[in-house]
Amino acid sequence: MGHTSSKLLACQPSSFATPYTPSAGGFVADKEQETWRSYNYVVVGGGTAGCVLASRLSEDPRNTVLLVEAGASHEKSFFSRIPMAFLRLFRSPFDWNYSTTPQAALGDFDSWEQQGATGWGYASLRKYFIKAEKCIPSPSQPVDPAEHGSDGPLINTHVPIAPVCSKFIEAAEALGVPITNDLNTSKGTLGAAPFVATVDEKHERSSTATAYLSDDVLKRPNLTVAVSVMTEKILFARTSDAADKEVILCAGVVGSPQILQLSGIGDSTHLAEQGIPLVRDLPAVGRNMLDHVSSGALMFRARAGWTWDYLTQSPLRAAAALAKWIFSGTGPMSSLAFQVGLFVRTDDERLPFGPPLAIQDRTSGPRAPDLEFVLVPFAVVDQGLGYPPRGTYGITAGSILLKPVSSGTIMIKSSDPYDHPVIDANYLADESDMNVLVKSTRFLLHLARTPPLSDVLDLRPSTTKGDMFWPGDADPDKITDEEVREFVRDYGQSTWHPTSSVRMGNDSKTSAVDPNLRVHSVEALRVVDASVFPDQVSGHPCAVVVAMAERAADLIQEEA
Repeated sequence: MGHTSSKLLACQPSSFATPYTPSAGGFVADKEQETWRSYNYVVVGGGTAGCVLASRLSEDPRNTVLLVEAGASHEKSFFSRIPMAFLRLFRSPFDWNYSTTPQAALGDFDSWEQQGATGWGYASLRKYFIKAEKCIPSPSQPVDPAEHGSDGPLINTHVPIAPVCSKFIEAAEALGVPITNDLNTSKGTLGAAPFVATVDEKHERSSTATAYLSDDVLKRPNLTVAVSVMTEKILFARTSDAADKEVILCAGVVGSPQILQLSGIGDSTHLAEQGIPLVRDLPAVGRNMLDHVSSGALMFRARAGWTWDYLTQSPLRAAAALAKWIFSGTGPMSSLAFQVGLFVRTDDERLPFGPPLAIQDRTSGPRAPDLEFVLVPFAVVDQGLGYPPRGTYGITAGSILLKPVSSGTIMIKSSDPYDHPVIDANYLADESDMNVLVKSTRFLLHLARTPPLSDVLDLRPSTTKGDMFWPGDADPDKITDEEVREFVRDYGQSTWHPTSSVRMGNDSKTSAVDPNLRVHSVEALRVVDASVFPDQVSGHPCAVVVAMAERAADLIQEEA
């Protein structure tokens, strides 16, 4: 069963699995499986959830676990280790490079239980957030120890922020946004604060790959990790006793519905159009996708000395900052690109959101935000892949719609697993979503003109559309809603937080997995990643996926 060593395997699948050429259908005769190399658990996808599950399930030496990951090992990526280098991974071999179809509109937990996700309320998940985390408080940013873990795998701490970031927070407070030391508590996320970073004692990024699949874990003889191996489809037996234990899909919001559809699980009409034999008719697979949408990068000129633009404009100073991180683990490279966050509600009448606009409240309660603002302490061009003119100083702010009304789809366009599926996010199809982003943009324009932030910016009266600092230079009381809508349609984008494409629930007509994350009416197959979220969350989904995977590991082992 399995292998005697679990070092990362980047080789032919025949080295850890039995070669087999499937027929056109998705079923395998029982006799075919009698000589197959087998595992108790096969985890498909070595991302946020998959690494957690592979680690937890292999803690029991009686279990044999195979983790299959399509990408190469993170150990080969220097940039994946540097906290500030997040943007450098975009459009690289470590990026799937998915894109949506052209978008016509563009140029929490307790509510989950109310939607049928029994057992996934905050009371159930809280202990898993704490179990996953080891929080290292800093003198300048104390945290409540009752709200955080002290011995979990993921290392969380505060990191340095640029001088302008403190002014951003102080200006928000002046407008009426409460300041908090900790956005991650049971009190909710409303307020403004520096982000907590997952950075370990070596001052490198702490991911589930580094934290849960440590060298000690990889030495387990009952764990096999295969990288650079694409999972094309799942094969099924007609009898339930053929499965050794389980296959667990952790392929993400795009990959999980794609693999299910390729395997014959999904909308029967759509699968027939692609020539895929039906295994189970589940129309919710690939539907109900929800994403956090940004109005686009809004840039403001800044005065010299307050930002970190030298990291992108001066190769020598950037090299010096990199050397400082390599040798001491300190300096700007030990920080985040997105450094501070503001979480607010658009119905807060104290805040300058402009004239009333019709907005549908989809929040889970009065303490839950529907809007987030983030700040990058330098001018960002083309998602960090481009560079502003030399000598330009600026900040980049973004507003993020947290609870969209509009939902999209992820559907395969052929039976070829190497064809990217059609991702139609359907952004801003509902007028309420656009109205939230119009309000958010106007708020940012007011914030930039509020001391002490305005004291360190270099705002200039301008109505020049198309300039990199438009509409940042626009007067927040004179710019029209239609001008803001035009900006959002031209520059709006995903914030890479999609969820809910294989959503959890009790009704197989409107959901794809049950509250135990088992695919409806399919034995021994679960999905554990953000695709099963019943609804979008009012914050970043990564920590939620970790907690979900921790709880899923307990559920799986309890049922074994």
